[in-house]
Amino acid sequence: MKDDNSIMISGTGTSSESESLLKSLNSDSTFSINMQPEGFGASDHASFYAKDIPVFFLSSGAHQDYHTPFDKADSINLIGAKAIADYTFDLMLNLINRDENLHFQVAGPKQRAAGGRRFKVTLGIMPNFTSTESNGLGVDGVRAGGPAESAGIKKGDRIVAINGFPVTNIYEYMSRLNKLEAGSTVNVDVIRGDERLVILVNL
Repeated sequence: MKDDNSIMISGTGTSSESESLLKSLNSDSTFSINMQPEGFGASDHASFYAKDIPVFFLSSGAHQDYHTPFDKADSINLIGAKAIADYTFDLMLNLINRDENLHFQVAGPKQRAAGGRRFKVTLGIMPNFTSTESNGLGVDGVRAGGPAESAGIKKGDRIVAINGFPVTNIYEYMSRLNKLEAGSTVNVDVIRGDERLVILVNL
């Protein structure tokens, strides 16, 4: 978990009770929760959502060394991990002891669009998945030598538009990215501090 105690929970729209339940279990504001309603995603929970079962997918986000040989044990926030484990335990206990199951509702597509999500380009950023900021996608890191770093995008920037199309969250970011072509130059609007900058990125 990051120092700002933020976590992302996907699937919060897959039952009518989900959001109120998650908030009640966080009544002491242990976390800043970024609730994402969509039920589909790139993990095991997607299979349950496809069968009309409400889902929760908790994530504390990624970092520059995530899923690389450089990802070492000392990068784990042990106190944060315990807090998330305790919260998840309370959530599971509530679900087990409920008089009624959560009432399923559709929240987005149940499968990946035809052709999958294999992007032709990458900006070379590490998105901030857990931010509760509703305007833009935070940049948690940039890949050395990647298009974003070469163009001047920095860790801490917030991407709010690509080629004039708004980016309010990770899903809109991926949608914009999916339309870009290798070799093109794109306008990326970022918020840096109190400034809004337009940065030209060569892909």
